[in-house]
Order: sequence, then C-alpha cells, then structure tokens
Amino acid sequence: MPTFVPQKKSFMEERVFKRNVKCVLAVFFAVMLFPLQAFAQQPQTVSAEGEVFELVEKNPEYPGGREKLMAFLSSNLRYPQTALQMKLSGRIIVQFVVNKDGDIMEGKVLSKKVLSAPQIKEDTAAADAPGVYQRDYDLAWNSLEEEALRVVGIMPKWIPGEQRGKPVNVKCCLPITFRLNP
Repeated sequence: MPTFVPQKKSFMEERVFKRNVKCVLAVFFAVMLFPLQAFAQQPQTVSAEGEVFELVEKNPEYPGGREKLMAFLSSNLRYPQTALQMKLSGRIIVQFVVNKDGDIMEGKVLSKKVLSAPQIKEDTAAADAPGVYQRDYDLAWNSLEEEALRVVGIMPKWIPGEQRGKPVNVKCCLPITFRLNP
C-alpha cells in the first residue's frame, strides 16, 4: 500500500487560505452576534409602567455613583436582631426596576447565599441542644430579606437608563451582604 504524502502548498496558497478562513470566521461571528444585539435592544418584560429592558445603551445610575450608593446602604441598613442573635450572615440579591422617572419599583429577592449560619437541630431535639430550630432559622432569613427589600425601597431616585437617547424602565440587580465582623 502506498504511503500518503500530503501535498505542500505554496506560500501564496497558504496565505490565501488563512485570509479566507479569517473572513469566514468574521462573517460567521457578525451573523451570530447581530440577532443577539437586536434581541438585547427589545424589551424583556412588560409591567404596569410599560416596557422593561434588561440591557440598555446607558445603565441607570445611583446619584453620586457607587461610592454614594455604598454610603447610603451602610448608613440605612440595619442588621435584624433575629439574624444577629443567630450569627447568621449571607448575601441577598435584590432585583428591582428603575423606571423612566428614576423611581425604584417591583423589588423582589432574586437569590440568597448563606455565608455563615448556626447548626440546624431537629424539632424533636432537646431545648438545650446546640443549634437552632429550622423555623427560627427561616424567620431569621426572612428578616434579612425584608431588610434588604426595605432599604432598596427607600432609595432616592436614580438617574434613569436610556435606550436610543430616551429614558426607559430598566431591570437592575443589587447584591446586599449581611456580614458580622469577627
């Protein structure tokens, strides 16, 4: 059986081949990204206030920027007593909509993550057993969620997001971390 010997391409053939591959890849990515960009500019949901965008040309901003937002959160956030007594800490991500006027609306808890928590004990465990009951743990988490929603609800007006030069309703997420200092 004869052995296969690949044919060598000339320098010009190799160069043309590489250029054609680059052009094909560029066209492929342009075609793939075009529908994504067109989709991103369309409203994702509709609320009582109108269309709500998730991706916009100019995102909403807290007046004064991130530093002022962090200062507002640190001065207005109160650690709930139930969570404080249990030494419960975690991160809660709150989703809300900044409307065309900059008002905050439709706040809800999107997710939560435990950073540190006490041991959970069974409902049948003795009262002096270490840990906390599940119902108390759930109440403490609920208090953290309520506090995060309360603080988001009292935020001042934001600078609204813009799409095609006009203010629009934009969905935003804000992580709020409750952490105890050791």
